[in-house]
Amino acid sequence: MGPITNEASFKSLNEQYPKLELKKEPAFIVFDENVVLKTYDYEEMIDFLQNPEESFYRER
Repeated sequence: MGPITNEASFKSLNEQYPKLELKKEPAFIVFDENVVLKTYDYEEMIDFLQNPEESFYRER
C-alpha cells in the first residue's frame, strides 16, 4: 500500500483532480494507476481494502 493523503477540503482535491468530481466530504479515493474506488463511506473503503479480490472499479 502506498501513501495516504489527507487534504484540507474536497475543493482542493477537485482542483488537483477535477475528474474526481467530488460532491462532499469526507471522500475516500483509492488509486492504483487509476481510481479503483470512490466512496463517501469509510466502512465501504475498509471493506474494499480488506477484500482485494473484488478490486473492480466502484463509485458510490
